[in-house]
Amino acid sequence: MGGSRDAFLSRLYSPHASSLQEESSKFNSDFINTNRYGTAQAYLLPALNRHNLSLETDAQVIRLEFDRDRVTGVTYIQICYY
Repeated sequence: MGGSRDAFLSRLYSPHASSLQEESSKFNSDFINTNRYGTAQAYLLPALNRHNLSLETDAQVIRLEFDRDRVTGVTYIQICYY
């Protein structure tokens, strides 16, 4: 996970970071103090410091576990692309 995660995170600081979300939406940026941020920079990076969150790359979610309207768990599988 380390190498893939590091490569993913290093791309977040690229001037073309919004290309990480090519198909997610037509408008995939937010503005904070007039600076343009991609969605991952605005929301994912600050959340990565949480003790109950980990980032997995090359993974596909197959089930979300809910407690009322809150996600409390994720079941996923690792995908190998080579």
